[in-house]
Amino acid sequence: MEDERYRIILETASEGIWMIDEHDRTTFANPALAQMLGFAVREMLGRSVFEFIDAAHVEQARRSLGLRREGVSERLEFPFARRTVTRSGYGC
Repeated sequence: MEDERYRIILETASEGIWMIDEHDRTTFANPALAQMLGFAVREMLGRSVFEFIDAAHVEQARRSLGLRREGVSERLEFPFARRTVTRSGYGC
């Protein structure tokens, strides 16, 4: 019952919630996050978080996530590459 309550909170939150594994692969993305980035949740699962960060900020993001794993708590903010729709289909 408790797990179900947490699942509902994660799935219905209006804020983007993202979980990654030790290899920086997406293990969870809630619908709000996926919508912000222009993807379906299923398209994000298993992909590297760095595929969604603006290329100019990937190295900074790698360093910050490394520090986070060492226990350094800091607020992480990076520009994300949002998928856009073009006449020929999707692009990033």
